[in-house]
Amino acid sequence: MFKMKMMAFFKNPAIRNSLIILLVVITTIGLINWPKSDAAEQISVSFRAAIMNVKVGNKDIEMPEIGPNQNDQTTKEKKYNNVYCIDEGTSLSYAVYNKELNLYSAESTKCFKNYNSALWLIDNMYISTASNNDELLNYFANMLTSPEVKKNVSSYGNITSDSIKTLNKTVGNGTDSENKLVNRNLIEVIEQIALWNYTNNANNSDASKYDKLVNSGFSGKNITANDQNTCKYVYYALKYLANKNSDYKSNGTVNNVISLDATEANINSDKKQVGPYYLKANGTILNIDSSFKTKISAVVTKPDNTTEKIDTSKIIVNNDGSFYINFADYGEISKSELTISSIYSGVTTVANVIVNSKNQNLLNLKKTVNLKNLSDKKEVTTSGKYSIILVKVDEKGNAVTNNPATFSVTGKVTKNNISTNKDGTVSIVTDQTIDSEKDSYVIKEETAPKGFIKYNGNINLSISFKKDGNNYILDTDSVKVEGTGTNGTIKSKILNNSTIELYIPNTEEEKPKFDLALRKFISKVDGVAPTVSREPVIDTESKTILDNTGTAAYHHTKDSLKVKVGSQIEYTLRVYNEGEVDGYAKEITDYLPQDLKFVKIADEYAKEYSTTSTSEDNKIVLKYNGNTVIKAKSIDRILNKETENLYQEVKIICEVKEGAKGYITNRAEITNYGYNDNGTWKEAKAINDVDRDSVQNTISGSLNLDKWYENRKSYTYTDASEKTTTIKDYYPGEQDDDDFETVEVKEITGKYSVIIKKVDSSNKNQGLEGAYFTVSENSESKKIGPTDANGFLDVKKDITISKAGSQATLNIKEETAPKGYKPYNGSISLTISAKESSDKYILDKENTKLTQKSENNEENTTGEITYDIDEEKSVITITIPNEKMVFDLALRKWVTQAIVTENGQTVVTETGHKAEDNPEEIVKVDLKKSKLKDVTVKFNYSIRVTNEGEIAGYAKEISDYIPKGLKFIAKDNPNWTEKDGKIVTRALENTLLQPGESAEVKVLLTWENNANNMGVMINTAEISEDYNEYGIHDRDSTPNNKTPGEDDIDDAPVMVTIKTGSEVIGYISLACAVLAILGIGIFGIKKYLK
Repeated sequence: MFKMKMMAFFKNPAIRNSLIILLVVITTIGLINWPKSDAAEQISVSFRAAIMNVKVGNKDIEMPEIGPNQNDQTTKEKKYNNVYCIDEGTSLSYAVYNKELNLYSAESTKCFKNYNSALWLIDNMYISTASNNDELLNYFANMLTSPEVKKNVSSYGNITSDSIKTLNKTVGNGTDSENKLVNRNLIEVIEQIALWNYTNNANNSDASKYDKLVNSGFSGKNITANDQNTCKYVYYALKYLANKNSDYKSNGTVNNVISLDATEANINSDKKQVGPYYLKANGTILNIDSSFKTKISAVVTKPDNTTEKIDTSKIIVNNDGSFYINFADYGEISKSELTISSIYSGVTTVANVIVNSKNQNLLNLKKTVNLKNLSDKKEVTTSGKYSIILVKVDEKGNAVTNNPATFSVTGKVTKNNISTNKDGTVSIVTDQTIDSEKDSYVIKEETAPKGFIKYNGNINLSISFKKDGNNYILDTDSVKVEGTGTNGTIKSKILNNSTIELYIPNTEEEKPKFDLALRKFISKVDGVAPTVSREPVIDTESKTILDNTGTAAYHHTKDSLKVKVGSQIEYTLRVYNEGEVDGYAKEITDYLPQDLKFVKIADEYAKEYSTTSTSEDNKIVLKYNGNTVIKAKSIDRILNKETENLYQEVKIICEVKEGAKGYITNRAEITNYGYNDNGTWKEAKAINDVDRDSVQNTISGSLNLDKWYENRKSYTYTDASEKTTTIKDYYPGEQDDDDFETVEVKEITGKYSVIIKKVDSSNKNQGLEGAYFTVSENSESKKIGPTDANGFLDVKKDITISKAGSQATLNIKEETAPKGYKPYNGSISLTISAKESSDKYILDKENTKLTQKSENNEENTTGEITYDIDEEKSVITITIPNEKMVFDLALRKWVTQAIVTENGQTVVTETGHKAEDNPEEIVKVDLKKSKLKDVTVKFNYSIRVTNEGEIAGYAKEISDYIPKGLKFIAKDNPNWTEKDGKIVTRALENTLLQPGESAEVKVLLTWENNANNMGVMINTAEISEDYNEYGIHDRDSTPNNKTPGEDDIDDAPVMVTIKTGSEVIGYISLACAVLAILGIGIFGIKKYLK
């Protein structure tokens, strides 16, 4: 039944196919996971000897590599990329290998004559194709330069790890038969030669063969002379270590090669170092170069559990391979933690021996480098205890018993209100554990035994410890006791190196103390209180310092107060009673510097105080005429807000003298003090001899007023916790009964300038050059000038202002105007005033005045003089306008003669005309008709040029326009020439016409004989060119423009007529008509011009 079911089961196609698939999977898994044998693996790979042109001695070094043109070429080149020869002397040119052995199998041992040394060498050699090859190189270089190796391979100088790393470079330039370039690493070449010492080679008869080759040196591309010793050293170092490890065993996986040896390491507090540490590999102490050192770090823990990272520079490496952590810069430590990061741990080497029956054996290597971290921790263990006992003694050193004192303690421990017992002692600490290098305490006596005065300072105790075997004890030479008080000396004793006794003395209470203190401050300057009050401020700090030092602190600024010459300063001299006895100051003396003079006692104090001092004295002696005492303990009463008899004061007024400058310091002191006993004055000497902290009348011999302010010192105070504080705004005197105040004379100065600006009256933007002025001041006159091209002239330049108010009065008169301009004919008076503004003097615009006066002394004359004041720049600019001078040449022309020549007879007719004729009559000549061709008629004209202006000038050229009917004959007119259809003369071009002057020229014209040239002929003359040195144009005419009506042009009419009958009448009628028209026109024009 079962069989039938099974048959049916297997007949099912789906089940049958599933079982077949399952069987295939199981078989495949079994084959994959079947245990592998060390037996040889069949391969088919071609290798060849790479000719690199690298030699050792006379031997060419040829190293194996994959041959070309194979199946799976890329895969094979990747797999067999670091192949060595392990059968030197046997031929290999090009061969196919078909067998590969695991180096670590027993079958591979027959290829080596010293298999174990070869294994060590292979496991520890550097190959450039390894993973993390830089860390492998670090390990390789530090292993070969370890102290042990350097000691045993010492013939090649000082070879360092860096020297070895420089060999990590390709060498050789050989090519194979296909001209393919072949290169191998120089370290690998040296390793190849070292490896032959341990392989079964073709000829092993000479054991020193390879040493001799190496000793002969290396040659080839990229191998330098400097490399020789390093190459030899590496070779012999590898041999030394391989020989040393002749019993080395390996399966290709090596872990924990480098280890940290900390067996001798400890924390040495005296030398401030932790160590020694060593890095070891295969039992050999490694060298530690900079690459290894950077991997080392450390953290130290201090007694207060804070940590600090040690700087790399504090890792100290020695030549023996040891290294230390130096923590000298980090103070005391309780623990150190060392870490070495990512250092070489070991390697997994895949090594195969490749063989065939005919050729040399080969070795193919692959390496995977492993890294790890190393660490170590060290801690300090210490022990030790000590005790501190206070002993209360009197001035003679006897214990004060049955009379307790109380103390407070801060520092290592804090305790309050601890009291001495009946034998006068109290324990501060008992069996205090020593847990640090030093301890410190501040002890303060809070209350003294009855009838005694407590110690008025702090007791500062500083304790150091030292080792005594495994324990700490007191370092007796370094126990320091300092008492800051002034009423006793603290003594100490050390018992059994573990107990400190402190002896604290007390003096018996004294009689009440007398103590007056003086404070001085400025209360007003020129009747006004300072912006920041200078009055002393008394607060709880004042009281604290009084209680601890016997002198209170008074807070008030002593920074110099700025004043000016002539300022009146009110000083307040105030006396406080810091003592326990009522009293007052009978006399106060204030010492004055040379720049300060006494004015008076302030009015409200003039009854209670008097003085015989005057303004000429260098001190003020103030006598108190009253008898009101200052009650004791002013400071306490002020803090309690009492109002009666808190202090005694007087106010004096002093003035800053002329010429004072810089700091001015005056000092005051109490020069006589005491108290009133039922109306009787008693000196302070009767009260315990003297003021407790000052002696009256002491500073007069060492005033040092000129340097006191610069050398002043602020007050510093050290409290019970040894904290030193500078008391703000408290500057004590030599004693507490003297004080000072300082003012600083503001050197208020300023400057002003006065500038004249000369401008054209018609164009104020046009400056005028060349004006001169006379400036008078204080009966002294000075000529200044000329104004520059822009019209400016400095009257006063940067004149110093040394005070406010009137500065100067300047009287200014223009002496010489700019060329071509009329001078200002009045005088100018400028009164200059200054005022103070922001610590300097500037011009006072409101009170600086300018007035003008004409020649007849009338104010506010015309001329439009203006002035501008720039207060900030302190410049006064006076603008003085000038009118241009007038240039005006006028021309008049008239006929002086009519000259008629007939039949050799010449008749000259004087016309009697003058230049002033207006209108001018026509000059008429009558001719006989029968003689027209035989007669010669000439007219002589005069031309006058007159300077009607204010500037001298020239008529450089005069033009004459000849009418039809008249002609110019050159020989009649030697000074005239023809030009451009007219005649011109330059006869006057060098004749300078001053205003009002005239000059004349003449011209002779001839009538052209022709019956058609009869009637009126008008000859016109004009100034065609003029000149003056200022280039000013004529005011009412333009030369050479031939414009009628201007005064530089004029004409003169003549008429030629025929005497016969109706013709004559006709001509006369015509003439009359023409004359009438001309007369009316000329009269009208000239009247218009006038």
